[in-house]
Amino acid sequence: MGKEMTTCKYVEELAAHIRNAFAAARKQCGGTEAAKMAGNTNYQTQEAVWLYCPVNKGKRNRKFAIPWTGPFEIIQQVSGVNYRIQRIGSPRRTQLVHLNRLKRYRRDGQFNTKLRTYCPRLVWAEVDRGLEGTSTPAVVSQRPRRKRNPPTRYNDYILY
Repeated sequence: MGKEMTTCKYVEELAAHIRNAFAAARKQCGGTEAAKMAGNTNYQTQEAVWLYCPVNKGKRNRKFAIPWTGPFEIIQQVSGVNYRIQRIGSPRRTQLVHLNRLKRYRRDGQFNTKLRTYCPRLVWAEVDRGLEGTSTPAVVSQRPRRKRNPPTRYNDYILY
C-alpha cells in the first residue's frame, strides 16, 4: 500500500502541492489580470493626463456619460502608485489619485495616424459600344456627402 501519514501531514502536503500548481499556472498565464490591465506606470511631473471618474450613479442614463475628465496636470508623485494632480484651468484644488485612474493626455499633433485620401470606387459600367461592339469601363465616384463635424467634447479623441 501507500505510505502512512497523519491527517495534518497530508493537509500540509496537499496545500503545498496546490500552491505550487497555482504558482505554475500564474507564471504560465503571464501574471494577474490586474497587472495586465494596469496603465502607464511612468508619468512625469508637469505631464497632462485624463482622470477616470466613475459614471454618476444617481443619473439614469449612463450610456452617454463621459467617464474621462480633464485635462489634469501631475504635480508630484506621492508614492509608487499615487499622484497628486490639479486641473490645468484651475490650480486651486489638488487631488490625490491612484495610477489606474490616469491616462495620458494627447494633444492634436501627437497622434500617429495616417490621413485618409479620397479614392473613387471603381464601377465597371458599359459606356459606349462603339463600332466594334466593345465596351469601355467607366469610373463612377461615390456621391458627395456633407462635411460632418463631431462634437467639441471629442476633439481629443481619434474618430474613424
